[in-house]
Amino acid sequence: METTEETNEWPLSNYPIFMALVLLAATAVTLAMGNEPRAESLAIYAYYLLVIGVVIRFFELALPDRVRNFYSNISLDRIIRKKGGHE
Repeated sequence: METTEETNEWPLSNYPIFMALVLLAATAVTLAMGNEPRAESLAIYAYYLLVIGVVIRFFELALPDRVRNFYSNISLDRIIRKKGGHE
């Protein structure tokens, strides 16, 4: 299992891609339960998340320095510390 430090180093694009995989698993379960309309809508949302993740990944690869500076401005760890009053 990854530690918090390792997941803080994840590229921003990993989050929508991970959520898309979770939705695809939920789609399979929903379809197995017989709720086809709900499974179709979950699959559509998963597709949108994959597209968002790929677009973000493209910008991460095309503009690595600018994206890295952007990450430092929206760091999840920094946001959590700010909400907790530790910063």
